[in-house]
Amino acid sequence: MTCVTDYSVITNPDIIVQDTSEVRQTEVVVEHFVQPDKPDNLDVLFVIDTSCSMSDNFENVSIGLDLLRDDIETLTYDYQIGMINSSLIGDYYIGPFDTTSTSVDIFMAPYFLGRDNREEPFASLYQFTSTPEGQEFLRPSVDKLYIFVSDETEQSIIPVAMFKEWMDDYHSEVQHDIVVIGISDSSPEECKQFFNLRENEENRFLVFANYYNKMIIDICGDFQLALADSSFLLNPITHKNLDQTPIQDSIVVYKDGVIQQDWYYLTTTNTVYFEFEIEPNSIIKIGYNTYI
Repeated sequence: MTCVTDYSVITNPDIIVQDTSEVRQTEVVVEHFVQPDKPDNLDVLFVIDTSCSMSDNFENVSIGLDLLRDDIETLTYDYQIGMINSSLIGDYYIGPFDTTSTSVDIFMAPYFLGRDNREEPFASLYQFTSTPEGQEFLRPSVDKLYIFVSDETEQSIIPVAMFKEWMDDYHSEVQHDIVVIGISDSSPEECKQFFNLRENEENRFLVFANYYNKMIIDICGDFQLALADSSFLLNPITHKNLDQTPIQDSIVVYKDGVIQQDWYYLTTTNTVYFEFEIEPNSIIKIGYNTYI
């Protein structure tokens, strides 16, 4: 699922800002998405940072994977789960796990991945699709869920926008979604001891997650409980993080062309939350004015 923003600029002159004489212009922004169908089958791939600092997180990954499997089985039994490391070196792939796999099999899986300090999950996933294991695991015509786990920023040389474009092209015939478990601006300071952004460096995972209308799940929290709730393939979309800051009283929400009233806007996260039911394949549009 790709959330799209239409920057069809309509200039509204002479907008007077209250209590000042400043004249500011606005533009109209329309964002939209389509509520996905529930998958009939699903391939889930964890892309895990296996550097030394990540060792303490493997247990939570294992617990989260087992809980995620329980949630998937409420929708379909035609699924498989695999793992790759973020360097594609050594024992870079473990899987697949399915209905026949035991909880012990799943719990031990992250510990058997090859260890390496390279934290390049975008490059690792891209290269994995061309390996014999990847071509066997990633089944054609099957929806995909990718779960990235790291306590560092993504460090591939691939530009984030280019990687997102490749993801869309690679999954042009199926639905796909991502979940990022990592470090965000709101993570506690003690959680950031291995997270070092250089001057003017962006958090590439944060940029990537924004493309999917997602927030990063804090790796220092109980992320294993949040895995299934974080994928629109397993749960309906209930909110939209806006790309720009709206003039609040200008926001209008449509479902299939009909204006909706049951929603609210949260300024702290720049998010619109929907309190009406959104059926599969429904088109949601959010229009608003924003200052130029």
